[in-house]
Amino acid sequence: MPSQTSQPGVLSSAREKQRRSFLARLRVSRARRKPFAVVALLTLVLAGLVVPATTASAAPGDAAQLYLGPSYEGPIVGSDKDLTAPTECPSNSVLTGVQTENRQQTSPVSPNANSILVRFALQCSTITVSNAGVVTGTVNPTWINGPVYDQSRGNLQTGTCPANTFVHRITGTTYVGDNGARWPSSVQITCRPMILTGAGELRVDLAATPTVLTIGQDFNTNGGLQTPTPRCGPGDTTGTSDILVRGYRAQSGGEGIDGFNPSCATVPDDFGDAPASYGSVSHELNAATYLGWSADAETAMQYSANATGDNQVGGTAPNQFINDENGVSTFGPITAGITGSYSVSVLVANKAPGTTATLVGWVDFNRNGVFDANEGVSAPVPAGTPDGSSVTLTWPGIISQTVAGPTFARFRIANGTGLTTSTPTGTGGPGEVEDYALTIAAANPGISLFKSASPSGPDDFTVGQVIDYTFVVTNTGDVPLTDISVDETAFTGSGTMSTPVCPTTPLAPGAQATCTASYTLTQADIDSGSLSNTATATGVPPGILVPPVSPPSTVNVPATSTAALTLVKSADTAEITAAGQAIAYSFHVTNSGNVTLTNVTVDETAFSGTGTPPVITCPAGAASMIPGAQITCTATYTTTVADYNSDSLDNTATATGTPPSGTPPVSPPSSVEIPVASAPGLTVAKTADRTQLTAAGETINYSFLVTNTGNVTLTGVTVNETAFSGTGTPPVVTCPAGAASLAAGATVTCTASYVVTQADIDSGGVTNTATTTGTPPTGEPPVSPPSTVVVPPNPVPGISVVKSASPNTPDAYQVGQEITYSFVVTNTGNVTLTNVTVNDEDFSGSGTLSPIQCPAGAASLAPSVQIVCTATYVLTQADVNAGQVTNSATATGVPPGGLVPPVSPPSETEVPIVPAPAISIVKSATPATMTAVGQTLAYSFVVTNTGNVTLTDVTVDETAFSGSGSLSAIVCPAEAASMLPGQIVTCTAEYQTTQADVDSGLLTNTAIATGTPPSGQPPVSPPSTVEVPFDGTNSLALEKRANPVDVNGNGVIDPGDRIEWTIIVTNTGAQTIDDIVVSDPTAGPVTCPATSLGSGAQMTCTVPPHTVTTADVGRGQVRNVATATGVPPGGGTIVPPPSETTTRVFPPPPPTLAVTGGTLSAALMVGGLMLFLGAALLRRRRTT
Repeated sequence: MPSQTSQPGVLSSAREKQRRSFLARLRVSRARRKPFAVVALLTLVLAGLVVPATTASAAPGDAAQLYLGPSYEGPIVGSDKDLTAPTECPSNSVLTGVQTENRQQTSPVSPNANSILVRFALQCSTITVSNAGVVTGTVNPTWINGPVYDQSRGNLQTGTCPANTFVHRITGTTYVGDNGARWPSSVQITCRPMILTGAGELRVDLAATPTVLTIGQDFNTNGGLQTPTPRCGPGDTTGTSDILVRGYRAQSGGEGIDGFNPSCATVPDDFGDAPASYGSVSHELNAATYLGWSADAETAMQYSANATGDNQVGGTAPNQFINDENGVSTFGPITAGITGSYSVSVLVANKAPGTTATLVGWVDFNRNGVFDANEGVSAPVPAGTPDGSSVTLTWPGIISQTVAGPTFARFRIANGTGLTTSTPTGTGGPGEVEDYALTIAAANPGISLFKSASPSGPDDFTVGQVIDYTFVVTNTGDVPLTDISVDETAFTGSGTMSTPVCPTTPLAPGAQATCTASYTLTQADIDSGSLSNTATATGVPPGILVPPVSPPSTVNVPATSTAALTLVKSADTAEITAAGQAIAYSFHVTNSGNVTLTNVTVDETAFSGTGTPPVITCPAGAASMIPGAQITCTATYTTTVADYNSDSLDNTATATGTPPSGTPPVSPPSSVEIPVASAPGLTVAKTADRTQLTAAGETINYSFLVTNTGNVTLTGVTVNETAFSGTGTPPVVTCPAGAASLAAGATVTCTASYVVTQADIDSGGVTNTATTTGTPPTGEPPVSPPSTVVVPPNPVPGISVVKSASPNTPDAYQVGQEITYSFVVTNTGNVTLTNVTVNDEDFSGSGTLSPIQCPAGAASLAPSVQIVCTATYVLTQADVNAGQVTNSATATGVPPGGLVPPVSPPSETEVPIVPAPAISIVKSATPATMTAVGQTLAYSFVVTNTGNVTLTDVTVDETAFSGSGSLSAIVCPAEAASMLPGQIVTCTAEYQTTQADVDSGLLTNTAIATGTPPSGQPPVSPPSTVEVPFDGTNSLALEKRANPVDVNGNGVIDPGDRIEWTIIVTNTGAQTIDDIVVSDPTAGPVTCPATSLGSGAQMTCTVPPHTVTTADVGRGQVRNVATATGVPPGGGTIVPPPSETTTRVFPPPPPTLAVTGGTLSAALMVGGLMLFLGAALLRRRRTT
């Protein structure tokens, strides 16, 4: 029997408060209930619309989905324990089915006893409203499971709502225990359809016949339906309800679910998000009447400075679902003082049957922070208007209202006719509100004037001379100007100047017009000595903008002739993104002087491009440019690969023209620098110096050719192994110094080595994949495509056996003597052999040979490894009578990969035999070549007992060694103490190379092996010699250094100062370099302390200093190059790269001007004079 401490029907004080609060909410009107429902964490987002980022979004034209956010908690069914997290339908779904499972009593077994709920699952459906206004449900086939308690052994019970109906009430029956505590034993749901009311509200139809389903094994219903109040939806059978069920929140249980609280939700509101000055506005959502394709819900106004407060996709509740500002896709331009009528296209939907909706839009044209009634316009939206329909709102006569700057717009749609242009704020019927930020552009009319006169020279200032005035008017603003005119504001002439005549065509922004007037000089003008004229220009802008007036422009006659040009160069490309890209250059030339210039041209003075230089073309106006006139010349250029691989494309130009007289003017230079877009890229090509693996211990040398395929220098270039199948120590990639900074197009070769293991050969080879990367100046580091190398094995299985017997001398050949046979088995192949066995194929003894026993190593025998198998035999009289016993054996093993098992050649032994001791030695060195001084060479001495008797105390002796250093002691393993016939041991020694060894070019070493037989003379092996040749590099490095000396102490290196040079020579190779000669033709003879340098040695050579001359100053620098040569031991010539120094030199600074008028200066002069006289007297005394 379940045990709980709760009293029957008694709730905790906190739960009771929640229950009473919920009952009160059900009794109040919707206007008072709805704010609670929203504030209590509800977020409802209507679809047809864009769907939350966490779910699939509805495409334009799809039926709308109703989105329910977090819900609130209803009264409890069962007992009050610890509330768990909600088990609810997703935010776009409501409850339409329940599946339960009940606990069964097990002792005694009774399927109908204590049927407490242990599991409670949900079926969910989306609610959609079609363009025809039909509310339907679409079932999600995946059930949502809640907490599961105790054993789950009952039969599943399922109840689902009929099609297109939804759960709006939920309760259940309870089982009452002996102590009065309640446990839920079933769940009861009430299903009804939803409708759109005559007011356009989305509601549960309470007048529809309900479907009431009880789900669960409620055999014990002594608790009855626990329905003191409705759980979520009301129990009424008339009217409508906006309450739906999302799911439940289980009370934590032990033997079952102790209780559950329904999760309820209601239809919420959509609020605006313009700044607070525009007021609060909201609409209930109904999934049928909205703007654009989506509508979301908020708990209150989302005031924000940019009208994006309710667009927080991925944000926090209640704005975590969608950005619903999609009724207006774009706003057309509005220009203050110009735009007279403004239209906006608004996407709308009104799928509520029989109810016309109203669309109202406001734009705060005067930017006073509120939406005025005269800033609003409206339009009806008929019932049945489908998704994606467009309505155009037009605001006429706004020209006097517009004020430039940022502003806001608001659009409301609602069922019915309650919305007007006077209601930009407040609560409305079912619909939606959207706020937008936009900008009213400012118009900037502008005009300039450049006035000139011709002729204007002194020779032309005579009575009766006609002066022609030219007025070049330029539209410097951003709006067109009409009715261009020129006004004379000041004129000193005694006669009358004609009225300026201007073109009548409109003047576009940036365009020029030329106005003209004339005047005839009078005697009074001549008598006054000059004629001055000042004018301004004006034009009429569009709309109600104030006409601009230019700054005044003045011209004097006679005038000093001033020829001048300005040039502004530009390009239509902000950056270079590829080779072959076309760049259009513009050269804007202005006659900034006061005389006409002819044959105006533009010249490139500097151009960094590597392709065909651009050819500049100027318009016909360049043939003759009056003062103030402007032209634009053009040129095009196509970038090259070299351009793309550079940092930037630089171009500098000047303009010139021919004046009536004098020197042609040249404009100040104008430059354009176009940066190259960073496009880093790398490739790597990996290779190996082996095509097959033949033996463990051999080395694979990998090379990684890295190429910078991008157009920027990459630093810190590295190669990374991304996949490696080898079983040994992974290779470590080493890159040369050039990888620290790899220019575009450059390559480096990185290297790595790997020592092959036996497992590599047995497993089928070594596969290696690598990529390369580096750091560009900006952006993400590029990663190359992978490069893979596979080195397969060349498997050659092999095996040998050497058989011997002991004792095997004539005196031991007696009846009853036990003979021990030894079988030395060697893996002579390059793959591991498993299950190695020895077979005795021919045995002449009359008795029985014991089974051949092999050690555990026979299970897996690696290449070159030996094992010793044994067998025994007892001589018989028949054997003695026969005179001898002969025996022959072979060995075999299983190679990997299905290869044919090898069988050794047979090995025979006779008892008794004639002893024949013998031994052999094979010497080798690792590495096989010398490359540097101090290199460690590892010598190996493989010694084999090639006789037919056991040898003891086997040793290796060096008989000849050409090294100038000392070889380490030769160390042999313990097995050398006693070696059976056929047995092999490997002895070792080490040696470090010296300079003399490296210089000799060859290191030679000879050794022999010996051991002690049971009798007779010790055998000595034939000598084995190994040669290690030199295979390193020889090189010299040269570094020249300059030390400028400021002899005259004036702070600069100028004529008379001295440059001192030193040259540092370093042997960067392995062998000694002799006959080193250093040359410096500029400085003169070079003096070095030696002519030979050992590996790593360095010396400093000197040359005579250089005195800076005037000729050096003319060149701006003193450049000096040193070279060197040397001879390695093997002959030939080593030539290092030359080393260069460049020292900048300067002309002497100008002399300091004398300072006059001060007592201190006078004192200094007197003091200096006295010092001079004193020095002269002293010199005279010394010379007399």
